[in-house]
Amino acid sequence: MRPSWASPSDEPACLRNRTRWKPIPSPERPKTHLPVNIPDIEELENNIHAGTKYLRFLRNRYFDDPNVEPMQKVLLTFASYNAGPARVTGLRRRAGEMGLDPNRWFDNVEIVAAREIGRETVQYVSNIYKYYIAYTEIAAQLERKGRIP
Repeated sequence: MRPSWASPSDEPACLRNRTRWKPIPSPERPKTHLPVNIPDIEELENNIHAGTKYLRFLRNRYFDDPNVEPMQKVLLTFASYNAGPARVTGLRRRAGEMGLDPNRWFDNVEIVAAREIGRETVQYVSNIYKYYIAYTEIAAQLERKGRIP
């Protein structure tokens, strides 16, 4: 039996077994009220659209604070995507109570997350950030070489 998150076997090999966005409706919210309202999320393009729309929803709803720097909003949004927005809100509150900055992920909310919920979310955000740094550096190198318009 194939896991529920795996791609259908008729997709190209490069797309098989990739994790896709799968909304998990809360018991008190019917499926029809998911914040993304994108049909047929089993289809690749719609799935990507739904995932990015959900990330935007999380950022706008939970991190629309002018005191939070833009990159920190992104990192906290990814943490919320992985662990859930209510959990990250609680982690931020506890970070503040511990004298840490609740508006900064690395070395602040990240520490509370590692202690209270384990390494999964910490590793998830860290991996995304590593890719961001790597791709940013590659783009800068290509631009210096004149290969990006």
